Amino acid sequence: MRQIARNEALRLLDRRRTRSERELLDDETLLSTVSDDAAEEATENLLRKLQVGQVMGQLSVDDRRLLALRYAKDLSQPEVARMLGIPEGTVKVRLHRLRGRLRKELETSR
Repeated sequence: MRQIARNEALRLLDRRRTRSERELLDDETLLSTVSDDAAEEATENLLRKLQVGQVMGQLSVDDRRLLALRYAKDLSQPEVARMLGIPEGTVKVRLHRLRGRLRKELETSR
């Protein structure tokens, strides 16, 4: 127990030290550590995520559930079909159509 408490105390001290070091840096120093390319890439990634979120919000609940099971939960198509109680062929067709719709929407929203 003592060793666990010691390790936890050291971890907390290290976290505080790191946090206080970050607070000491001024904005100019922080900005100089990030390259323009990295900042631009981060901005593009954020915009892409916002676009995907906006397009996903336009989908029906069933379509979002299908995409979440397949890609967020990383289930196979047969597993998705079993969970939703629909034929595997239906899952394949719906996923194919959804990917096409998403691709089209994302290309037009650029």
